[in-house]
Amino acid sequence: MEQKQILVTFEGYKNYDLIRALLRELNIQFEEIAYDSSRNSTDTGIAENNIQDTTATQDVSPEDKTEPKIQSKHRENNFDFTFSNDTVDLTLQFIREKQKAYLQSGLLRDLVPMKYLDVAQALDKDISTIARIIGDREYVFQGKVHYYKDLFAEGRLVTDDGRPVSQYEFFDEILDILKNENKYRPHTDEEIKEILNKRGYNIERRTVCKYRNDFLEIESSHGRKIF
Repeated sequence: MEQKQILVTFEGYKNYDLIRALLRELNIQFEEIAYDSSRNSTDTGIAENNIQDTTATQDVSPEDKTEPKIQSKHRENNFDFTFSNDTVDLTLQFIREKQKAYLQSGLLRDLVPMKYLDVAQALDKDISTIARIIGDREYVFQGKVHYYKDLFAEGRLVTDDGRPVSQYEFFDEILDILKNENKYRPHTDEEIKEILNKRGYNIERRTVCKYRNDFLEIESSHGRKIF
């Protein structure tokens, strides 16, 4: 009968006597050899340079005081085996540069409309690659932890000069109009639309109604009126 040799290691297991007794009870021949614990990851076929940190840091020149100070948040043992550091860094740097105004002011209205598809097309990457890189990746800004995915904002409307506008900017504009309205004769959605049009925003009444009601949760002119 052909005999097969099997190498089994019990590193870290303290009760060697029990193992020996069990093998003898089963009439299994064995030989004890010393285990070399000094083997590194290269011996196991795993190259250390294949393990990439999921977070990338941004080097901000102290001479350029206009650059937002952002520090990537590192999580211990959080590795990415899919993307190179260059791909991750390039993606995150593109996003930070795109949202530079917001990162300087901290105002949501300064968020530039941006989607994963925009980043993918700009960097010539697949949209799924961008989505996986962003994931739940975090960064520290002004002492607080934020998510990169929150730097993406919807925005289909543009101003008269062709500038894309995020929905947050419209929220601010609508709130500003309502703050200064006559409480005894509140603005209708049509009137809000006309004021926004005069301010250079191309927007329809139905969009004003949607933003006011669904997002800002503000009542109609009849509900806001003081009798």
